[in-house]
Amino acid sequence: MSTFFIDLETRPAPERVRSWLEPQAPYEPLPLLDPEKLVDQALASDAPDWSKIAKSLGVRCGNLKDETKIMEKVLHALSESAQKEVEHLARYEADAIQAEADAFSRAALCPRTAEIFMIQWAENDGPVSILCQDGNKWELRRRRDSALAEIVEAGDGGEEAIISAFFDAVFNEHGWINSPGKPKRALVNWTGGNDRSNFDWNMLLRRALALGIDVPWLQQPRVLRPKFLDLTPEFLEHDKWNSFCSLEKACKELGIPTSSTPVTGATCWKFFEGAMQGDQSQRIPVEAREQKRLALDYAAQDIVLLREIYSRMFTKTV
Repeated sequence: MSTFFIDLETRPAPERVRSWLEPQAPYEPLPLLDPEKLVDQALASDAPDWSKIAKSLGVRCGNLKDETKIMEKVLHALSESAQKEVEHLARYEADAIQAEADAFSRAALCPRTAEIFMIQWAENDGPVSILCQDGNKWELRRRRDSALAEIVEAGDGGEEAIISAFFDAVFNEHGWINSPGKPKRALVNWTGGNDRSNFDWNMLLRRALALGIDVPWLQQPRVLRPKFLDLTPEFLEHDKWNSFCSLEKACKELGIPTSSTPVTGATCWKFFEGAMQGDQSQRIPVEAREQKRLALDYAAQDIVLLREIYSRMFTKTV
């Protein structure tokens, strides 16, 4: 059986993130003391009646009789009221910023708010191919060893271009659409979760449909479709239903060596775009070009590690 190892990387699509963001409720100011009302009343006579002013403004003065102290209490209440409004507005604005930040932090995991910018794969023990979108350009890179993946093809276009190119390469050029009498083919990935969500296939399907791209396997009867195998539930067999295990942790558990990298699935797009420069929380003092190389190395290593785990789990391997 021919086996095909696949992984993909996603990033937030800013316009779609904001379009799906729940609108914030209109700002409602706090009920404040009215300074204009205070001024009007204070200037109404040569000797303002501060007890009367305090009462009209709702400032409680207890048993105070001294007009000077009552005046001080009124002015203090007015100052506190203004400060509370400043803090109230600041919290409202901070909540709006946090809501957007939270939406962006989850955006890459949802087809509604994510875009695919990289797809990497290898057939059997062949070289790793990497299709990536960089701005309005796309490129196909290929590597067999630890050297930097070389560009073998490039063109204009973004997410739609790399998904279409991937479908052409995998399902058309390599004949991954099954037919009666042909040997079965497996498309293998790793999602990390034990809930059988098949993140990669669902993301590919929904982003292709949203972009108006024909999804090759949907055109076939289910019995003839390629086998989509998420290794994670197999690896976590009999563990609790919603357990999680990253690819790197699974490799460490199995004694499969991995290369140290600052890149993670969540930050891969930032490295690819060179956006980690100047991020003090990450402390990555590398140039944009080097960051892109780190992202490509990370993508290729994921395929190599996925293939190693598959070999450990199934004796009849590629």
